[in-house]
Amino acid sequence: MDYPDRPGVYLMKEKDTVIYIGKAKSLKNRLTMYSQKNPDTRTQDIVAHTTATEFIVCENEVDALLLEANLIKEYKPRFNIRLKDDTMYPYLKVTNEEFPRVMVTRDVTDGKVFGPFQSAKALRKTMKFMRRLFPLKTCKTHKKRECLEYHLGLCPAPCTNKITREEYAQNVKRLIMFLEGRIDDLTAELEIEMQHASQELDFEKAALIRDRISALEKSRLTQYINHPFLGDIDVIAVRGEKTKCFTVMVMRKGRIIGKHQYVLESDIEEFLSEFYASRLVPDEIVLQTGLDPAFVDFLERKRGKRVRILTPKRGKRKRLLRMVEKDAEIHLKYVYGELELLRDELGLSKVPERIEGYDVSNIMGQEATASQVCFLNGNPSKKDYRHYKIQVPGIDDYAMIEEVLQRRFKDTTVLPDLLLIDGGKGHLSVALRTLRDLGLDIPVVALAKKEEEVFTPQGKVSQVSKKLLIKVRDEAHRFAITYHKTLRRKKMKRSILDDIKGIGEKRKKMLMKHFGSVENMRTSSVEELQAVLRNRNMALRVHEFLKDTSGS
Repeated sequence: MDYPDRPGVYLMKEKDTVIYIGKAKSLKNRLTMYSQKNPDTRTQDIVAHTTATEFIVCENEVDALLLEANLIKEYKPRFNIRLKDDTMYPYLKVTNEEFPRVMVTRDVTDGKVFGPFQSAKALRKTMKFMRRLFPLKTCKTHKKRECLEYHLGLCPAPCTNKITREEYAQNVKRLIMFLEGRIDDLTAELEIEMQHASQELDFEKAALIRDRISALEKSRLTQYINHPFLGDIDVIAVRGEKTKCFTVMVMRKGRIIGKHQYVLESDIEEFLSEFYASRLVPDEIVLQTGLDPAFVDFLERKRGKRVRILTPKRGKRKRLLRMVEKDAEIHLKYVYGELELLRDELGLSKVPERIEGYDVSNIMGQEATASQVCFLNGNPSKKDYRHYKIQVPGIDDYAMIEEVLQRRFKDTTVLPDLLLIDGGKGHLSVALRTLRDLGLDIPVVALAKKEEEVFTPQGKVSQVSKKLLIKVRDEAHRFAITYHKTLRRKKMKRSILDDIKGIGEKRKKMLMKHFGSVENMRTSSVEELQAVLRNRNMALRVHEFLKDTSGS
């Protein structure tokens, strides 16, 4: 799979469990590294356990880092050791006081809070820069004379009446505008003040304001992933014309905790009614366009209270919406685009939104099984996975393929757009014949492990399409191996005692704990067995059974 050359966060999964979350300046470069030769031991372990990889595109690397911390706290992946909790991340707070203080803190219970920031050291540097532009106090102490920070231009010394309450409040307002990213509004306001100072011939003040404007232009604050007081919001963006990608970014208590993504031929209201059919409607829904008032009424009745439907033009919500729009656009291009390419190369009548992969195998000629995996729009759909215990005798891959396909498609209306068989030309022929006998016209390809050669009735496919098919084939193989391991464990746990009527797990454990082995039980008397089982009839039954099977 080709990944976007953009900042973002990636989630590596084993089955349905997130096992590792990472951030990258370039998702393409970082995720490509996982397929390189000679990785370190930890990377080998992560790759060995990964069955699927998802990604979320961000505006910049800082956003990716903060989102990574949020998701690690949400999912607690076992391979993320250093960042399992972000509770120690610092925030910047403007207090609720007559002369508000600005401070670095980890307490977000009161005041106006911004962050979190990834580094307390970096935050203190940023705060020093901001206080040079808009001086504010940091201490509670009321001094009788100006302190060093006043002489450094960091504090306006309200405790010695060097600044009026109104002037101080204006500094507070402007610092908050800066932190909220309202640089354009702030610059426009300062330009008006600079012009006024020039007209009043206060050139020293005009020069000071000019320097502040210049500093603002050179240092535009990054947009943050965490917004502690935004509440519960779903940010929803749509990209595409006929076939659309609907991306829902879920924010709870001001923290982005994940996303949902769907590729559909639908309109926004049809999608929303289906999406919220089994989900709670949040406080706010942020969208690119407004909704019909009747549909808003439907959402409010479902929630039982007012729902804010917002189409922001600026501010935090607009920045979040832009991030989700970009994610939907890239998903449509890089994920759904691969399916469109596969459609064209295989000459399919439609995009293969549902691909099913099959792998048949056995353990040393025994426990013949088949695995069925399903990918919807390029992503695993675990609820559609199936295992089959094969009934045909012997080791015959062709017969096993025939059996599993007959069982899968005998009575069903849910059909895949493409069927992938793990095997070569012979396996492909058997699958095509079996489907033909069932009266089904489902496109089929086969993928051989040894040379990674794709066999299709249509001819060759590109490397991009081959990678997608290999992903499906490998997942089918992994699912088959998992099933084999389960069967093997069950077989190893099985004992000859399981064939004795009346001997369950509890009695079996009692016997094994006392005698140590079945052979010791065979040489024991009925009385010794009765002392453990506390039932003479059961002891006689065990004694006779073990005596009769002593030669087997």
